[in-house]
Amino acid sequence: MPSIENVSYRKLYAFTTGLFLQLSCCGTGVFLIFLYSFIGYLSLLILPRHLQHYFTIAMTIIGLTSIHYYYELLDDSDYVFGIREVVMNQFAKQMSFALSYKDGGSDKITPREKEFAIRERPPLVNYMLYQYQVGQATGGPFTEYKRFENWMERKGDFATILPG
Repeated sequence: MPSIENVSYRKLYAFTTGLFLQLSCCGTGVFLIFLYSFIGYLSLLILPRHLQHYFTIAMTIIGLTSIHYYYELLDDSDYVFGIREVVMNQFAKQMSFALSYKDGGSDKITPREKEFAIRERPPLVNYMLYQYQVGQATGGPFTEYKRFENWMERKGDFATILPG
């Protein structure tokens, strides 16, 4: 078994177990969230940094409303968790990321915003890992992207944690 000290292995393990947990609890509706997350990342590539969070807000409102009506009117599945709870957690992470990304392009921000600002767009793999990692797969609280990266790479506050 690969070492838990390997950052890539930790990331792969966290992502696959998180996605499996969501599939087990909520069924294939999770793929709608996956599509939402992918569209969110595409907006990082296409839109200017100062507008991307507006797109995310609109996409969140439309997404939450659509998923609510779909499951209220058409779905009669009986999963452990309702997909709406998982979706709300994913959307909260998406909004947090969008706002931190916006802050990364500004110098007029508070010290807390500066601490969590995302200066450079992360690779798609890291972005999706943040959305689907096992620690936040079905519930909260979610963490800021910067804290998540520090946790995965054992930097900052997480430099001294012991391997599991």
